[in-house]
Amino acid sequence: MRTIKSGNKAAIFFFGALLLKYLLYGFSYYPVLDDFIQYGGYPLYGDLGYVWFGIGTMASRPLASLLDPLLWGSLWGAMGISLFLITVLHFSAVCFLERTLYKNGYSVGPLFWIASLFLPIASEGAYWISASSRLVVGLFFASASLYFLTRALSEKKAGFTALFIVLHLLSYGFYEAVAVFSFLGAVFILYHRRKSLGKRVWFCAVPVLCLISMFLYTMLAANIGAMGSRAGGFGFSNLFGKIGESAWQLGRIFTKGVWKSTVGGFFSGLKVLGAEGLWGALVLLLILAASVVLARFGRGKRSKSGLPWGMLVVGALLFLAPLAPNVLVETVWFPYRSIFISLIGLALALDTLVSRIRVKPYLKYIAYAAVLFVCLVANVNEYDTYKRVSEYDVRTVQNIAERLDSRVLSGERNAIVIVEAPTEIAQVDCYKDHVKSVLEQDWSLTGAVRAVTKNMKIKLVTPVFSGEGETTNEQVLFLGADGHITQIRESLK
Repeated sequence: MRTIKSGNKAAIFFFGALLLKYLLYGFSYYPVLDDFIQYGGYPLYGDLGYVWFGIGTMASRPLASLLDPLLWGSLWGAMGISLFLITVLHFSAVCFLERTLYKNGYSVGPLFWIASLFLPIASEGAYWISASSRLVVGLFFASASLYFLTRALSEKKAGFTALFIVLHLLSYGFYEAVAVFSFLGAVFILYHRRKSLGKRVWFCAVPVLCLISMFLYTMLAANIGAMGSRAGGFGFSNLFGKIGESAWQLGRIFTKGVWKSTVGGFFSGLKVLGAEGLWGALVLLLILAASVVLARFGRGKRSKSGLPWGMLVVGALLFLAPLAPNVLVETVWFPYRSIFISLIGLALALDTLVSRIRVKPYLKYIAYAAVLFVCLVANVNEYDTYKRVSEYDVRTVQNIAERLDSRVLSGERNAIVIVEAPTEIAQVDCYKDHVKSVLEQDWSLTGAVRAVTKNMKIKLVTPVFSGEGETTNEQVLFLGADGHITQIRESLK
């Protein structure tokens, strides 16, 4: 197939456009839920061995767990740096994938970049560090390994071979969906380049051995710490029922979820930008300018000699296969972050299909520009939602922390927070744990209180809706709808 080599200008453009997602609040990061535990809490233990093997975070996704306190936790006071690093890694991963595809005889267009980098539905996996530290970082290693595999098969240099082996193995230590993606990607390239293998058939053993290593680690890690039970949660029981439930949840995500996060997010994003005055208007103008540039960009012509069914099949498999780990768990649970890796396959399939539509090139690029404009504005809304939820949580948790007595702070007794009104922070799509408040669960509220107070002695702070539960020994705090403590009691009785 005849291809057109993508220039550096395209990469520079899309990186600049990617930065616009977080420009409104200057690449500040706003932690939610697990962030307080993993990055604000774990480093406070001092003994990281206890975190990894006592609590048992190393029982699954070991490399992600290793980096939680060492890298991301060390940046807890400057998480904007974490967000920038994650953004660079996300962009770099897509660049590696684009180069890998090109070197294997297939060029991608703007839709691949847009669907891989800018879909609002992907914000949970691309922004939230608790998720992106697994998904984005894992995808980076997987994509880099596929690129160096291609280079190793083409140029037969030991350095490229070593990089492929090391990076491919590393990609298995971050997230199950990433491991599936990395394995399949290597298999596809090895099959496509089978004539280049020659006497180096042992290349085929690398992804197989890496996959086996991951399964062996998971089995052996089942006894690591309190969280070890998570490592053994896969099975084939009630498989057809799980497939049906998975289809229902995915259907909801790719219909209502995509519509709300994109269309609803677009109109909400316009309001957010409008509320920021001149700065918001400038950001909107930059987003519009980026879209106009895209409309005038990309003059290369791609082959229209029929649909490349092989690439369409590859895209479909890379979309479906990474979802399999979520189907095999005991309880099917598809949050938005679970489709993050699959969006790469979807991007490839959509780009393949759309590139074969016979219309005037300028019409196609106007459509690309419109999609980019809508997605960027909708991403501003996602960013603003995380900001508002995080700021509410931090403010409320600080109010709670200031009223905890010495026995709660020393771990001698627990605390209960009576929530007088449900936490309602406006957002376009409340789905599963997408941008949820820490006030909804005891583990998340406890983690946030520990992080804010920098006190790991606190045992448990439980949120309870007004009128529920009873206590005789815990300190009881009543939380008003405005996030302030209205009264304190020694018990409900």
